[in-house]
Amino acid sequence: MKTCLYVALLLFAPVACSTAVAGNKHPTGHVIGDQFVDQRYNVTLKKYGNWKFGKIADEDSANPIHTRCLISQKNFILPSEWQDNEEKFNAPTLGLWVDTTDMVLDAYAAELAYTRSKRPSRKELARDFPILQKGDYVGQEPTKLAGERALLLHYRQPYEVQLEQRGTNNFKLIEEVLLGDVYLVKRDNLVFVLHFTSERAIYRTANDEAKDIIMSLDLHPKPDSSQSAPPAGHRGQ
Repeated sequence: MKTCLYVALLLFAPVACSTAVAGNKHPTGHVIGDQFVDQRYNVTLKKYGNWKFGKIADEDSANPIHTRCLISQKNFILPSEWQDNEEKFNAPTLGLWVDTTDMVLDAYAAELAYTRSKRPSRKELARDFPILQKGDYVGQEPTKLAGERALLLHYRQPYEVQLEQRGTNNFKLIEEVLLGDVYLVKRDNLVFVLHFTSERAIYRTANDEAKDIIMSLDLHPKPDSSQSAPPAGHRGQ
C-alpha cells in the first residue's frame, strides 16, 4: 500500500508543480472600456476612435516582460495604388514598452539612436518596433509626456515593394518609406517607451490620431504592494 502511495505521489507531483508555476502567470494589464490599465507599473493609456487593442500578453510575476500593450489602427483609408495589395500595406501600430535602467534619459535615447548598440533591451524593443534595426535614425526633439520632460526620436525605413496591377499579371515596383517615432519618458529607474509606426502615405493622419493616444499616458503614483488584484477587464478588443 505504501509503495502504491509513493508511486502515485511521484506521478502527480510534476503536475502539481507545473500548475503552481502556471498560477504565477497573469496579463500585463487589463482593458477597461477604452483604457489599458497596467497594474504592475500603475500606468494607464487610452485609445480613441479608430484604434483597437491587440491581445494582452501574459507575464510571470517574477519576470515581467517589456511589452505592455500593442494598439493598431483599423479601417484606415488605403492609397489608391494599394487597393489591390492591402495585405502588403503596413497598418499603423503603436505600443507601450517599459524598461528598467539607471541611465539618464538622454543617455538611454543615445543608445536607441546608435545602430551598433549591443544593449539587450534595444534588441527586445526591435521585435515590436523593427524600424529600430532596419531603418535609419534621423533625429530627436524635446517634448512633454505625462507632465514630465520627454524625448521624441524619429526613424525612417525606405523599402521597395512589388504591387500587383488589377486585371493583369503585371507587377509595379514602387519605392515606399516607413516612418517611426519613439517617445521616451522616465520615472525613477523606469523608462516608458511609446513607439509608433506608419506608412509615409498615411502618416500625417495616422500620427494625429496616435498622438491623442500617446498624450493620454498617465504615470500614476507607484502602486502599493498591499493593493488588491487588478480591476476586472478583458484582454483586448
